[in-house]
Amino acid sequence: APKTGEQATLVVRPEAVRLNRGEGVQGTVTNAAYLGSIIEYEVMVAGQRLEVVGQDPMRSTVHPVGASVSVELLEDLLYLLPHEEA
Repeated sequence: APKTGEQATLVVRPEAVRLNRGEGVQGTVTNAAYLGSIIEYEVMVAGQRLEVVGQDPMRSTVHPVGASVSVELLEDLLYLLPHEEA
């Protein structure tokens, strides 16, 4: 694991992101693909494209293209890797 002060890369899996309405880091849904039991979203946040997998659209809010959403990262599903020079 990287030490304090070292550069690192944060890896965020698509299912580690939750979309809500409300306060927090704001983004805009730019694409939504309905795939049965999941929805795959593309969300623009501060000029970066995030891929998000929403579970069970029958039980959760479906966010249409153009919707403003707040983005929540699920801490237990984030990975911090040492930074590698390209």
